[in-house]
Amino acid sequence: MRINVLIVGKDEIEGYTAVKCRFQEHQVSEPHTGKLFFIHESYFRRFRWPVLLLSLLIYSGIILSFGRSLGVSANYIVAFPVIAASLGFGFTGGIIAGTLGLPANLLLFALLGHPEFSPESKLIAQIFGMTVGGSMGLLGNYFQELRARIHRIEQISAQLNRQIQDKEVLVQELHHRVKNNLTLIISLIQMQRNNALQKSGTSVEDHLDILARRVRTIASVHDNVYSDETRTSVNLQSHLPRLVDSVIRSYHIPGLDLEVDLQFQSGISLEHATPLSLIILEIVTNSCKHAFSSPDENPRINLYGRETADERIIIISDNGTGSSKHSGGGLGSRIITALARQIRAEVYMETHRGYEYVIKMPLPRHEAAAGDDGQYPPLTAESID
Repeated sequence: MRINVLIVGKDEIEGYTAVKCRFQEHQVSEPHTGKLFFIHESYFRRFRWPVLLLSLLIYSGIILSFGRSLGVSANYIVAFPVIAASLGFGFTGGIIAGTLGLPANLLLFALLGHPEFSPESKLIAQIFGMTVGGSMGLLGNYFQELRARIHRIEQISAQLNRQIQDKEVLVQELHHRVKNNLTLIISLIQMQRNNALQKSGTSVEDHLDILARRVRTIASVHDNVYSDETRTSVNLQSHLPRLVDSVIRSYHIPGLDLEVDLQFQSGISLEHATPLSLIILEIVTNSCKHAFSSPDENPRINLYGRETADERIIIISDNGTGSSKHSGGGLGSRIITALARQIRAEVYMETHRGYEYVIKMPLPRHEAAAGDDGQYPPLTAESID
C-alpha cells in the first residue's frame, strides 16, 4: 500500500531561507497489512453484498454437496459467510453473522437428514461463532478506519499541493511585479535626470524630492496590494484619499483641505494601479505647486470618483487661481500622457474657477485594446519624447 507523504525542507538561496515542499510516494512498512487492506477494499468493502451472497452460496453448496462426507467438520464451513459479513459490515455484521452461524448449520444438517453432525456443545459453538465474528468485525472496522485516514491524508495532500502551486504562481507574479517596478523606477530616474540637465534653475534637492515622491507612490500601491486578502488588487476607495493626502501634506500649504467623494465597487489590478497613482500624483503635485498663489483664498482640492458599467471616472480639481505652468508641457505633463497611453486611459483638463483633470479608464472587461494577457508596455524615457 502506498501513501503520499509531505516532505518539508529548507534551502539557502543567496542569504534567504526558502521552504521547499514536495510530495513523495512511500510504501507502508508492513507489506502484509497493505495486501490485506487492498483485498478488503477491492472485494469485501466495495462488493460486500455480492461477496456475502457468494459466500452463502458456497457455504450452503459445500454442506449440501459434501456434508455427509465431512461429518462434524462441516460446522467450520460457516466461517465463509461469517468472515464475509465481518469484513464487509464491520463489528456489528460479524456479531450478527456469528450468532446466526449455529442456527444455519442446524438447518442445513436437518435438510441433509443428519442432525447428529451438529456440535456436541451448542453453547460453546455459539460463543465461538460470535467470538470469531466479532474479532473479524474489529479487523473490518480497523480497515475502514484506515481507509478513512488515508482519505483524509489524500485530501490534505491535495490541499497542500494546491497551496504550493498557488504560492509558486504568487512568487512568479512577485518577480514579474518587481521587474516591472524596477524598470519603471529606472525610467523615472532617467527622465528626471534629463529634466535636471535641461533646467539649470532647479536645485538638486528639488529634483530628488520629486523623484522620491514618485517612488513612494509606487511603494504605497504595493502596501495596499499586500494588505488586501487576495493580494491581487488595490482598493481605490481607501488608496486614493491616502495618496492625495500624503502629497498635500508634503507641501505644507496653510489651510489646504481635501474633499473626497468616491464610489467604487471593485478594486483595480496592480498593473493599472501604479500608472494611475503616478498620474494622480503629478496632477495633485501641479495643483500644490502652481494653483494656490494667494494665502487667503481658502484652498481646496476635490477628489471625485465614480464607476459606470463601462469605465471608471476620476475627477481631480482645485479652486486655485491657476498658473500657466499648471498646464504646461513639462516633465509631469509628459509623464501623465505616457502613463495614460499605457493603461488606455483618457486624461483631459478643463478650466473653471481652478483647474480640473478628468481621468477615464475602461473597466478590465472592456479593455479590448489591451493584449490578450492584459499587460501593457512599460514606461520608458523614450516613450514620453
